[in-house]
Amino acid sequence: MINTIQKRSLILAHNTYAKAKTVTANGCEVVYLKENLNLPKFVTLNKCKEVPIGFISVEELGFEMISNTTDDLAFKDSRNVFIIQYDDSFTVIFGKKTITDIKSVTELQNSYFSLTGKELNLKD
Repeated sequence: MINTIQKRSLILAHNTYAKAKTVTANGCEVVYLKENLNLPKFVTLNKCKEVPIGFISVEELGFEMISNTTDDLAFKDSRNVFIIQYDDSFTVIFGKKTITDIKSVTELQNSYFSLTGKELNLKD
């Protein structure tokens, strides 16, 4: 189960990748990334799971790769937010603030919002 879901967060709903369309206290209405699935459009919060690292590229979230080493990848966006991607986690840096050990795309979206006050969404 996910602690915090924001509108447009990428989640696993019924073991299928989806974006949260609307969020209520009881759950969220979702849009599945694959079309024509015969799955419920409303998912209770206890049925939502975080999306693991590696499902999407950081570029799909609006970041540009600025460094590629054997140990990590570094990305930057238009707000000068930096993401360092390791094999199993992310680190986000914004100004003098840093959040480390981020284990999922959903956590990454929440951390970004915490640091910048802006949502981190998939590019349409």
